[in-house]
Amino acid sequence: MKIYGIPVTEYKNRRDNLLKSMPDKSVMILPSNYNSFSNLSPYRQDSNFIYFSGYEHDKSYLLFYKNSKQIMSILITEENDPVMELWVGKRPDLSEVKKNYLFDDVLPLKKFDDLLSRLLPGVENLLLHLPHEDNNILGAERVLAKRLTEKYPHLNIIQAIDYIAPLRRKKSKNEIAQITKAIEITKKGILKAAKEINPGKNEYKVQAALEFGFMYNGSKNNAFQPIIASGVNSTTLHYEENNSVIPENSVILFDVGSEYNYYASDISRTFPTSGKYTKKAKSLYQAVLNTQKAVIEEMKPGKTFRELNALTRKLLAKEMKKLGYIKEESEISKYYYHSVSHPIGLDVHDIMSSPKLVEGDVISCEPGLYVKEDKIGIRIEDDILITKKGAKVLSGIIPKEIKDIENLY
Repeated sequence: MKIYGIPVTEYKNRRDNLLKSMPDKSVMILPSNYNSFSNLSPYRQDSNFIYFSGYEHDKSYLLFYKNSKQIMSILITEENDPVMELWVGKRPDLSEVKKNYLFDDVLPLKKFDDLLSRLLPGVENLLLHLPHEDNNILGAERVLAKRLTEKYPHLNIIQAIDYIAPLRRKKSKNEIAQITKAIEITKKGILKAAKEINPGKNEYKVQAALEFGFMYNGSKNNAFQPIIASGVNSTTLHYEENNSVIPENSVILFDVGSEYNYYASDISRTFPTSGKYTKKAKSLYQAVLNTQKAVIEEMKPGKTFRELNALTRKLLAKEMKKLGYIKEESEISKYYYHSVSHPIGLDVHDIMSSPKLVEGDVISCEPGLYVKEDKIGIRIEDDILITKKGAKVLSGIIPKEIKDIENLY
């Protein structure tokens, strides 16, 4: 049996490996995301929750218990309600969930507090994922931490992510297959959107074509809010309004990605708005492309993100010196002001357990140049699998050579 493209035994192995890594006398609790009954926004399960369970329903908790020789992984979830079933559909039978998902136990949500009252007095550590965000934003984890530490003040709160990150980091063959499928869908969306690029047309029409391509080809969610940035908008890194009129003889930058079975893709391409790159845009595009290819060659186990970004800055500075934009390497900060890479997985900016690359990492490679005075922003981004010997470009199926892009028109 597979759940979202991953064999159920792989989910169980993930839980077993997590329990092995946890300290003794510990409980880890991972809550599901909350699903709005009013359908105000699309529901997406929490990434940590889905990674260890494959279970998509809300009003649920994963509990991992380790004490001496006893270890357990337990799913706590709401039982089916015949009245709510009329509104939102039937929830799975708990005995079937236990059987099909290979949990040690599955309990109804109404028994959650009873379970905690039996387990927490006998443990020392409570492991929760407490994101490093503004503490004024109280997520489910912080609310839970406050409630449980008030009732069980002996508990030592530990960051769960320290135990989760090393497991989520190295992608299995099944995970890579999901990311590859997301990339294939993203390609279809990009090619459909590229056909809508015309001066005088609004950016949101290009976005509409892109997202139609995503959904039509099997993507339930975007991996993130698409960036469709034409003209001077292409020089703003996270431009998301996508509501300007596309100018003539300029560029339009796509930073987009579909999600497939919860796994993300993240692709950037920069197209000419009038079918052919202008001389200046072509020179800048080639500078970014040359840099990207050279950086990908250096992506291998043992390299750090810091080293890759330093190389990117050096190579882009060399290119911009040749083009006459700068005289000193330090001046590149005017035209390149972000990092070249980040991890990709269940989240588009996935979690990472150490700064050094290891075999099985999936990361981005996204150098860019942003020349406000010329109203030209260029970014080229691919998704890269780190192998034992180097790097494999998973998104090589998406055109990025100048001639290939111009031939799309």
